[in-house]
Amino acid sequence: MTMLQLAQITLLVYAGLLLVGGIIGYTKAKSKVSLASGIGSALLALGGYGLSLVHPAWGIGLAGGVALGLTSIFLMRLRKTGKLMPAGMMFGLSLAMTGWISYVMAHLAGL
Repeated sequence: MTMLQLAQITLLVYAGLLLVGGIIGYTKAKSKVSLASGIGSALLALGGYGLSLVHPAWGIGLAGGVALGLTSIFLMRLRKTGKLMPAGMMFGLSLAMTGWISYVMAHLAGL
């Protein structure tokens, strides 16, 4: 398995977790914002996956932008609420994904 294939699989898992997180936010707190954000973020991540099949750097880059944006959003929420669930967990997940995608992008660039 190549690094690109591993990154693509990881991206699918991340998209799934974003979707599940949005659904859980809706079912537990009746938060339509969580549901819409989860669906939207998952669709963007899936878009990155799809694009990576044709143009790897662009697709993985899009996914990195999504992960970086979510890292920022969940860090702000964590600071505001101080709660590890869900803000802290999603911050950690998105931060890890941002780091992984940065590593993959460096690999794709030959660095």
